Amino acid sequence: MKNIKAYVGDSKEVYHAAVARKEDTALQARLNHIFPNIGKQYDIYDNLIACNTLISLYHEASFSPYRQDLQSLYNYDSVILRGLRQKIEKATPASIRYTCQYCTVTPVESFDHYLPKEEFPEYSIHSNNLIPSCKTCNGYKSYVWRDAGGNRLFINLYYDTIPEVRFLFTDVFEEEDGEINFKYYLDNPNAIDLDLYHIVQSHFQRLRLTERMRKAAVSIVSELEGTIAASTLDFSAIIDEVKATANRNFSSYGSNYWKSVAELALVDSPVFLKRFV
Repeated sequence: MKNIKAYVGDSKEVYHAAVARKEDTALQARLNHIFPNIGKQYDIYDNLIACNTLISLYHEASFSPYRQDLQSLYNYDSVILRGLRQKIEKATPASIRYTCQYCTVTPVESFDHYLPKEEFPEYSIHSNNLIPSCKTCNGYKSYVWRDAGGNRLFINLYYDTIPEVRFLFTDVFEEEDGEINFKYYLDNPNAIDLDLYHIVQSHFQRLRLTERMRKAAVSIVSELEGTIAASTLDFSAIIDEVKATANRNFSSYGSNYWKSVAELALVDSPVFLKRFV
Protein backbone atom coordinates (compact mmCIF):
# COMPACT_ATOMS: atom_id res chain seq x y z
CA MET A 1 0.00 0.00 0.00
CA LYS A 2 1.50 3.27 -1.15
CA ASN A 3 0.35 6.84 -1.57
CA ILE A 4 -0.85 8.07 -4.96
CA LYS A 5 -0.18 11.59 -6.17
CA ALA A 6 -3.31 13.67 -6.56
CA TYR A 7 -4.14 15.22 -9.92
CA VAL A 8 -2.29 18.53 -10.15
CA GLY A 9 -4.49 20.10 -12.82
CA ASP A 10 -7.48 22.37 -12.31
CA SER A 11 -10.46 20.40 -10.99
CA LYS A 12 -12.80 23.17 -12.10
CA GLU A 13 -11.67 22.71 -15.69
CA VAL A 14 -12.52 19.01 -15.40
CA TYR A 15 -16.03 20.04 -14.30
CA HIS A 16 -16.42 22.43 -17.25
CA ALA A 17 -15.13 19.84 -19.71
CA ALA A 18 -17.62 17.25 -18.43
CA VAL A 19 -20.48 19.74 -18.66
CA ALA A 20 -19.48 20.73 -22.20
CA ARG A 21 -19.82 17.11 -23.37
CA LYS A 22 -23.45 16.91 -22.25
CA GLU A 23 -25.82 16.78 -25.22
CA ASP A 24 -28.82 17.96 -23.18
CA THR A 25 -28.65 21.76 -23.43
CA ALA A 26 -31.07 22.27 -20.54
CA LEU A 27 -28.86 20.07 -18.35
CA GLN A 28 -25.82 22.04 -19.47
CA ALA A 29 -27.54 25.29 -18.55
CA ARG A 30 -28.43 24.06 -15.06
CA LEU A 31 -24.90 22.81 -14.41
CA ASN A 32 -23.36 26.04 -15.64
CA HIS A 33 -25.82 28.07 -13.57
CA ILE A 34 -24.72 26.42 -10.30
CA PHE A 35 -21.01 26.47 -11.11
CA PRO A 36 -20.18 29.58 -9.03
CA ASN A 37 -21.37 27.71 -5.93
CA ILE A 38 -19.70 24.50 -7.07
CA GLY A 39 -16.44 26.36 -7.49
CA LYS A 40 -16.67 27.67 -3.94
CA GLN A 41 -17.27 24.13 -2.67
CA TYR A 42 -14.23 22.88 -4.58
CA ASP A 43 -12.13 25.53 -2.86
CA ILE A 44 -13.52 24.53 0.54
CA TYR A 45 -12.75 20.86 -0.15
CA ASP A 46 -9.19 21.58 -1.25
CA ASN A 47 -8.49 23.83 1.74
CA LEU A 48 -9.87 21.31 4.21
CA ILE A 49 -8.02 18.36 2.76
CA ALA A 50 -4.76 20.34 2.71
CA CYS A 51 -5.21 20.85 6.47
CA ASN A 52 -6.34 17.23 7.01
CA THR A 53 -9.71 18.46 8.30
CA LEU A 54 -11.99 17.04 5.62
CA ILE A 55 -13.95 15.36 8.41
CA SER A 56 -15.49 18.75 9.23
CA LEU A 57 -17.31 18.84 5.88
CA TYR A 58 -21.03 18.07 5.93
CA HIS A 59 -23.83 17.73 3.42
CA GLU A 60 -24.79 20.97 1.71
CA ALA A 61 -28.57 20.91 1.24
CA SER A 62 -28.58 23.56 -1.47
CA PHE A 63 -27.20 21.02 -3.95
CA SER A 64 -29.90 18.41 -3.30
CA PRO A 65 -32.21 19.68 -6.10
CA TYR A 66 -29.30 19.18 -8.52
CA ARG A 67 -28.24 15.77 -7.23
CA GLN A 68 -29.05 13.83 -10.40
CA ASP A 69 -27.61 16.53 -12.63
CA LEU A 70 -24.32 16.55 -10.74
CA GLN A 71 -24.09 12.78 -10.48
CA SER A 72 -24.66 12.50 -14.23
CA LEU A 73 -21.24 14.11 -14.74
CA TYR A 74 -19.56 10.96 -13.42
CA ASN A 75 -19.05 8.18 -15.94
CA TYR A 76 -15.94 6.06 -15.41
CA ASP A 77 -15.67 5.26 -19.12
CA SER A 78 -16.15 8.84 -20.32
CA VAL A 79 -13.48 10.64 -22.33
CA ILE A 80 -12.99 13.13 -19.50
CA LEU A 81 -12.35 10.51 -16.83
CA ARG A 82 -10.22 8.37 -19.13
CA GLY A 83 -7.98 11.37 -19.55
CA LEU A 84 -7.93 11.98 -15.80
CA ARG A 85 -7.04 8.33 -15.17
CA GLN A 86 -4.15 8.51 -17.60
CA LYS A 87 -2.71 11.58 -15.91
CA ILE A 88 -2.97 9.99 -12.46
CA GLU A 89 -1.41 6.79 -13.81
CA LYS A 90 1.52 8.66 -15.33
CA ALA A 91 2.26 10.20 -11.93
CA THR A 92 2.13 6.78 -10.23
CA PRO A 93 5.17 4.43 -10.10
CA ALA A 94 4.85 1.65 -12.67
CA SER A 95 5.10 -1.04 -9.99
CA ILE A 96 1.75 -0.02 -8.46
CA ARG A 97 0.15 1.89 -11.33
CA TYR A 98 -2.59 -0.61 -12.15
CA THR A 99 -3.13 -2.19 -8.73
CA CYS A 100 -5.70 -0.85 -6.27
CA GLN A 101 -3.76 0.67 -3.39
CA TYR A 102 -6.74 0.43 -1.06
CA CYS A 103 -6.08 -3.33 -0.97
CA THR A 104 -2.94 -4.06 -3.10
CA VAL A 105 -4.64 -7.30 -4.16
CA THR A 106 -6.89 -6.44 -7.13
CA PRO A 107 -6.45 -4.39 -10.33
CA VAL A 108 -7.81 -0.84 -10.58
CA GLU A 109 -11.24 -0.95 -12.22
CA SER A 110 -13.03 2.18 -11.01
CA PHE A 111 -12.80 5.49 -9.20
CA ASP A 112 -13.86 5.58 -5.57
CA HIS A 113 -15.54 8.79 -4.43
CA TYR A 114 -13.77 9.37 -1.13
CA LEU A 115 -16.69 11.58 -0.12
CA PRO A 116 -19.64 9.58 -1.47
CA LYS A 117 -21.53 11.23 -4.29
CA GLU A 118 -24.80 10.19 -2.63
CA GLU A 119 -24.06 12.57 0.27
CA PHE A 120 -21.92 15.07 -1.65
CA PRO A 121 -23.17 15.25 -5.25
CA GLU A 122 -21.22 18.50 -5.70
CA TYR A 123 -18.00 16.45 -5.64
CA SER A 124 -19.16 13.81 -8.12
CA ILE A 125 -16.40 14.79 -10.56
CA HIS A 126 -14.00 16.71 -8.32
CA SER A 127 -10.67 15.16 -9.31
CA ASN A 128 -9.25 15.21 -5.77
CA ASN A 129 -12.28 13.25 -4.58
CA LEU A 130 -11.76 10.46 -7.15
CA ILE A 131 -9.32 7.75 -6.06
CA PRO A 132 -8.39 4.82 -8.35
CA SER A 133 -9.68 1.59 -6.81
CA CYS A 134 -10.91 -1.89 -7.56
CA LYS A 135 -14.62 -2.63 -7.70
CA THR A 136 -14.36 -4.85 -4.62
CA CYS A 137 -12.96 -2.08 -2.41
CA ASN A 138 -15.38 0.41 -3.94
CA GLY A 139 -18.30 -1.87 -3.12
CA TYR A 140 -17.23 -2.53 0.46
CA LYS A 141 -16.50 1.14 1.10
CA SER A 142 -19.89 2.14 -0.30
CA TYR A 143 -21.30 5.47 0.96
CA VAL A 144 -20.15 5.29 4.58
CA TRP A 145 -16.92 7.19 5.14
CA ARG A 146 -17.08 8.22 8.82
CA ASP A 147 -18.59 6.80 11.98
CA ALA A 148 -21.20 8.28 14.32
CA GLY A 149 -18.44 9.94 16.31
CA GLY A 150 -17.17 11.82 13.25
CA ASN A 151 -14.07 9.69 12.73
CA ARG A 152 -12.87 8.82 9.23
CA LEU A 153 -13.05 5.13 8.40
CA PHE A 154 -10.77 4.83 5.36
CA ILE A 155 -7.28 5.85 4.32
CA ASN A 156 -7.14 8.69 1.82
CA LEU A 157 -4.46 7.52 -0.60
CA TYR A 158 -3.77 11.08 -1.74
CA TYR A 159 -3.44 12.88 1.57
CA ASP A 160 -2.94 10.47 4.48
CA THR A 161 0.71 9.61 5.00
CA ILE A 162 0.78 5.83 4.76
CA PRO A 163 3.22 4.50 7.39
CA GLU A 164 6.59 3.36 6.12
CA VAL A 165 6.96 0.91 8.99
CA ARG A 166 5.38 -2.52 9.44
CA PHE A 167 1.88 -2.85 10.81
CA LEU A 168 0.80 -5.94 8.82
CA PHE A 169 1.85 -9.41 9.94
CA THR A 170 0.79 -12.99 9.38
CA ASP A 171 0.94 -16.27 11.25
CA VAL A 172 1.58 -19.44 9.27
CA PHE A 173 -0.13 -22.64 10.34
CA GLU A 174 -0.81 -26.14 9.08
CA GLU A 175 -4.38 -27.32 8.73
CA GLU A 176 -5.54 -30.86 9.57
CA ASP A 177 -5.31 -31.88 5.91
CA GLY A 178 -1.69 -30.73 5.77
CA GLU A 179 -2.31 -27.53 3.81
CA ILE A 180 -0.46 -24.41 4.90
CA ASN A 181 -2.62 -21.38 5.60
CA PHE A 182 -2.20 -17.83 6.86
CA LYS A 183 -3.76 -15.54 9.45
CA TYR A 184 -3.08 -11.89 8.71
CA TYR A 185 -3.40 -9.33 11.49
CA LEU A 186 -2.47 -5.75 12.36
CA ASP A 187 -0.20 -4.65 15.17
CA ASN A 188 1.53 -1.42 16.10
CA PRO A 189 5.00 -2.29 17.46
CA ASN A 190 6.53 0.71 15.69
CA ALA A 191 4.33 3.29 17.46
CA ILE A 192 2.44 4.66 14.47
CA ASP A 193 0.41 7.73 15.44
CA LEU A 194 -2.71 6.31 17.08
CA ASP A 195 -5.20 8.43 15.13
CA LEU A 196 -3.71 7.21 11.86
CA TYR A 197 -3.41 3.64 13.13
CA HIS A 198 -7.11 3.61 14.03
CA ILE A 199 -7.95 4.67 10.46
CA VAL A 200 -5.70 1.87 9.17
CA GLN A 201 -7.49 -0.63 11.42
CA SER A 202 -10.91 0.52 10.25
CA HIS A 203 -9.78 0.52 6.61
CA PHE A 204 -8.60 -3.09 6.85
CA GLN A 205 -11.68 -4.24 8.72
CA ARG A 206 -14.28 -2.61 6.46
CA LEU A 207 -12.57 -3.65 3.23
CA ARG A 208 -12.09 -7.24 4.55
CA LEU A 209 -8.43 -6.98 3.70
CA THR A 210 -6.93 -9.59 6.00
CA GLU A 211 -9.24 -12.27 4.60
CA ARG A 212 -8.73 -11.13 1.01
CA MET A 213 -4.97 -11.17 1.53
CA ARG A 214 -5.16 -14.63 3.10
CA LYS A 215 -6.94 -16.01 0.04
CA ALA A 216 -4.43 -14.38 -2.29
CA ALA A 217 -1.49 -15.68 -0.24
CA VAL A 218 -2.43 -19.36 -0.48
CA SER A 219 -0.88 -19.63 -3.95
CA ILE A 220 2.45 -18.30 -2.61
CA VAL A 221 3.13 -21.64 -0.92
CA SER A 222 3.30 -23.60 -4.19
CA GLU A 223 5.16 -20.73 -5.90
CA LEU A 224 7.84 -20.75 -3.22
CA GLU A 225 8.06 -24.54 -3.23
CA GLY A 226 8.64 -24.39 -6.99
CA THR A 227 11.32 -21.73 -6.60
CA ILE A 228 13.16 -23.81 -4.02
CA ALA A 229 12.88 -27.00 -6.07
CA ALA A 230 14.22 -25.31 -9.22
CA SER A 231 17.13 -23.50 -7.58
CA THR A 232 20.69 -24.80 -7.80
CA LEU A 233 21.73 -22.91 -4.65
CA ASP A 234 22.08 -24.59 -1.28
CA PHE A 235 19.03 -24.31 0.95
CA SER A 236 20.29 -21.55 3.23
CA ALA A 237 21.28 -19.42 0.23
CA ILE A 238 17.82 -19.91 -1.28
CA ILE A 239 16.19 -18.71 1.95
CA ASP A 240 18.51 -15.69 2.06
CA GLU A 241 17.58 -14.84 -1.53
CA VAL A 242 13.83 -15.13 -0.79
CA LYS A 243 14.25 -12.77 2.14
CA ALA A 244 16.29 -10.31 0.11
CA THR A 245 13.71 -10.28 -2.69
CA ALA A 246 10.83 -9.82 -0.25
CA ASN A 247 12.58 -6.89 1.40
CA ARG A 248 13.31 -5.29 -1.98
CA ASN A 249 9.64 -5.60 -2.85
CA PHE A 250 8.70 -3.68 0.28
CA SER A 251 10.44 -0.71 -1.33
CA SER A 252 8.50 -1.10 -4.58
CA TYR A 253 5.09 -2.06 -3.25
CA GLY A 254 5.00 -0.60 0.25
CA SER A 255 6.28 -1.56 3.68
CA ASN A 256 3.23 -3.75 4.33
CA TYR A 257 3.01 -5.57 1.01
CA TRP A 258 0.94 -8.68 1.75
CA LYS A 259 2.95 -10.99 -0.53
CA SER A 260 6.32 -10.09 1.01
CA VAL A 261 4.80 -10.41 4.49
CA ALA A 262 3.70 -13.95 3.61
CA GLU A 263 7.04 -14.91 2.03
CA LEU A 264 9.04 -13.77 5.05
CA ALA A 265 6.68 -15.59 7.39
CA LEU A 266 6.94 -18.80 5.35
CA VAL A 267 10.74 -18.97 5.30
CA ASP A 268 10.76 -18.45 9.08
CA SER A 269 8.02 -21.01 9.70
CA PRO A 270 8.85 -24.53 10.94
CA VAL A 271 5.65 -25.90 9.34
CA PHE A 272 6.89 -24.77 5.92
CA LEU A 273 10.60 -25.48 6.36
CA LYS A 274 10.02 -29.06 7.55
CA ARG A 275 8.90 -29.92 4.02
CA PHE A 276 12.50 -29.58 2.87
CA VAL A 277 14.25 -31.43 5.66
